Amino acid sequence: LKQLSSSEGVTLFMTLFAAFNALIHRHSGQRDILIGVPVANRNRVESEGLIGFFTNTILLRTRIESDPTFLDVLEEVRETALGAYAHQSLPFQKLIEGLQPNRGLRQTPLIQVVFILQNSPSEALALPGLTLETTVLHNGTVKFDIVLNMWETDQGLQAWVSYNREIYKAETIARLLTHYERLLNNVVERPRARLSEIEVLSDEEKMLLDRRIDLEELGESFSIRG
Repeated sequence: LKQLSSSEGVTLFMTLFAAFNALIHRHSGQRDILIGVPVANRNRVESEGLIGFFTNTILLRTRIESDPTFLDVLEEVRETALGAYAHQSLPFQKLIEGLQPNRGLRQTPLIQVVFILQNSPSEALALPGLTLETTVLHNGTVKFDIVLNMWETDQGLQAWVSYNREIYKAETIARLLTHYERLLNNVVERPRARLSEIEVLSDEEKMLLDRRIDLEELGESFSIRG
């Protein structure tokens, strides 16, 4: 993935984000996709040494027209991300106030999906007489329908997802991650493939899908004869 990113002049984040958009498109059929991305918002030297919460949320919009190649989507993501980074200091709340979208109690305005890549360098904490390890904690609540959080390790990329259990089942999210991993493997091998050509289903899933289509066609034929 890093080699692909380097060859296309993009960051690893952009490649992973473009693939995530492709995945959402394949699952939902949507062609106008809005995803929130948190940024550190420490783009001034004066703020680098300060303690405090500077993180802001920027909104990245990806339009998937017709049936583009993955590289086409990656290029659009690159242009969109660079434009968004240039305005990352605009508070997300100000964006909402300016656009005035329809608001409800059951969802966050403008975005329901968030993508995070933790790529800031981290140093192992060592204390005398103690063995320490990092643990992912969750407070049992979610602010968005889906949040995909990824980070780099010595063993490769790792990910976890927080999600709204009123909308998704655990097995649905597990399958989503499996599809995402398969999609990433395929775009590395065939980055110029069109989105419709990128395989995300396992052989078992394709077999079940074919069987369902056959049953639906069989039901239609009985209905016509009747």
